Amino acid sequence: MKTLNFFLVITGCTLIINIVTAQDVHFSQYNNSPLVINPSNAGSINTDYRVNLNYKNQWSSIHQAYATYCFSYDMGLLKKEIHSGYPAIGINIMQDIAGETRLANTNASLSFVYHVPIKNTQYLSGAIQAGILQNSIDESKLKWDNQYIGEAGFDPNLPSGENSFFENVIAGDFSAGLSWNYNSKISYLNANDARSITLGIAGFHLNRPFITFYNNHEIYNLVLFFLAIHILE
Repeated sequence: MKTLNFFLVITGCTLIINIVTAQDVHFSQYNNSPLVINPSNAGSINTDYRVNLNYKNQWSSIHQAYATYCFSYDMGLLKKEIHSGYPAIGINIMQDIAGETRLANTNASLSFVYHVPIKNTQYLSGAIQAGILQNSIDESKLKWDNQYIGEAGFDPNLPSGENSFFENVIAGDFSAGLSWNYNSKISYLNANDARSITLGIAGFHLNRPFITFYNNHEIYNLVLFFLAIHILE
């Protein structure tokens, strides 16, 4: 009876779970990861350039849980030479590593942005982003039942008896973003009353890159859309 119940549960889960969705890496301090939220944020700064470094250690109570690293650099170009707007570029490199098998997701992308002034205090920004995704796993860290011997426990030197069917993945990745920025630029000697508002929408993985470690199962990234509303006073 227990065997039958177990079989029914496994069969039910197999029939129900047909679509798997997930979210991209994100950071709680989103102000410090602008290119992760929207590629059109590249170059939307009052300085010559901007550099951000992010690190996140998630679920640290679990052995070798998630660790995420991110580096981004962006800058505006020809701001003084072009009065009808200005182009900008942004570079974003991010890696997420999890577990003893070092399941890694690496994403390197380059953003091309153009900022068009609507008024003195408003800009409309559009961006396209091209990059490379790489997913990898250290198959040598996997543990199989053939490598366990009674009370002696696990012996990594024993052959697993399994065929190697995991393959690292490299795929192109394309995204786009659009945003509207408002900055009052009002400040006084004894107070700063500047207000900044940003509204934006971005679509990531628009080309639906092929992501799978196992050739017999096709898994595609869903197109992810983010609507960002950011108001600072």
